[in-house]
Amino acid sequence: MQPKYFESLYPENSRDSEIEQLVSYIKEGNSSQLIGVSGSGRSNVLGLLSYNSGVRLRHFPLHHGIVHFVMVNFSEIKKRPYIEVVKFIFLSLDSSLRERGMQEEYEKVDGLFKEGLSYGDELVLTQRLKSAIEYLAVEKKLTIIFLFNQFEEYLPQVDDDLFILLRSLRDRAKYRFSVIFSVCRPIEDSLEPEIYGQFSDFLVGHAVYLKLYDQPSVLFRTEYLEKLTNKKLPEVMKKELLRLTGGHMRLIKNSTEAMLASKINITSVISSANERSNKISHVVRNDKDIRIEDRLEAFLFTSSAVRSTLRSIYDSLAPAEQIELVGSSQGLVFSSSEEAYLQRVGLIANGEIKIPLFAKALQEKLFKEGSVQLIYDETTNTIKKGEAIISDMLTKAEFKLLRYLLLHPGEVLERETIIGSVWQEDKTIQGISEQALDQLIFRLRRKIEQDPNVPIHLQTIKGRGIKYNP
Repeated sequence: MQPKYFESLYPENSRDSEIEQLVSYIKEGNSSQLIGVSGSGRSNVLGLLSYNSGVRLRHFPLHHGIVHFVMVNFSEIKKRPYIEVVKFIFLSLDSSLRERGMQEEYEKVDGLFKEGLSYGDELVLTQRLKSAIEYLAVEKKLTIIFLFNQFEEYLPQVDDDLFILLRSLRDRAKYRFSVIFSVCRPIEDSLEPEIYGQFSDFLVGHAVYLKLYDQPSVLFRTEYLEKLTNKKLPEVMKKELLRLTGGHMRLIKNSTEAMLASKINITSVISSANERSNKISHVVRNDKDIRIEDRLEAFLFTSSAVRSTLRSIYDSLAPAEQIELVGSSQGLVFSSSEEAYLQRVGLIANGEIKIPLFAKALQEKLFKEGSVQLIYDETTNTIKKGEAIISDMLTKAEFKLLRYLLLHPGEVLERETIIGSVWQEDKTIQGISEQALDQLIFRLRRKIEQDPNVPIHLQTIKGRGIKYNP
């Protein structure tokens, strides 16, 4: 019988070093951030913590019974208002207790959940959630860890209410409470400080960067796919797939699936370690021997799943990072501070792109978009770059600022005017400093400019204000 959660099948030493780092923050009573590029396996790591008993026993040998993980998938609520997020977090906690067979705890928390819903009041529901956490942590002596999966998808909607709630939950739990935020890049680089400020002491600087390659996970996944399809890939082919993908979790999974699902039955592969020819030299198709000279990369590029994964990696990066990688794929040397992030997430090392298949895609300009203007669509209240809706990756303040600038192209706008527009819904704008505006402008430049240090579109006119050039 297939288990309910696939992560429960993984070996207990999967993602050992990253999980050990996350656990160290939990033991300190702190929260943390799990950071990695799209498809690198962040959801898998959270799933291992939540559903793999072997992993929990390995990292909590003495306390695994009192550590309770709660998976909260923010991709399901990415455009929902705050009260819906509170409901979803509460429901996730409720369901996790039932699934773990903790009947007494489930009945108590479920009663609090239903009571909170019955009032139809945000404040009452929030108070019942706090009571539930206090009951589990103080009375039952459990350590509650919320796993905020794909949290980057909720960033455009998030405000300080969520972080104030998390601070309050931690206080009620008497430090038996943590949150692991799964994000593409550090929260402090993505949000205004005033949004996460109430929770910053327990979060900022607690970053765990996910490596591209984890041997136990890749070996398990490959063997599982072979067993599922009742096919075997030659060892030399597995090594080539690992080299081409850099061990990137989703990329090697999709590449392996493409090879196993193809109508080409590979009987031998000649691979030169020196020349890296990657040529499939002999195949059998319909029981008839034929020879082909196509490179392995070319075959993988025919897979829509592989191309989509490569694209998602590219789209998760800032424009300046994309430019740096394109230049590197064409033999240029990395020249900016963007290199630091790319190194931390494992995309580059020693000045080289660590996913050869991705480098090839960049070299052949698979992601080339050309010069596309930003446009504000009033009917949908979105900002588009060509067909892409870039407002989905902007925070509320960034969206308001960019929308205001797009509605006044070429005009030099005074800082006071901009502050009044962006923060007009706040009770007062007297505390909004020019430094806060400068930080907001810099974060926005990172998301729309090819070089945020030499901006083309979002320009500061010294002594006068800000101007947007289309």
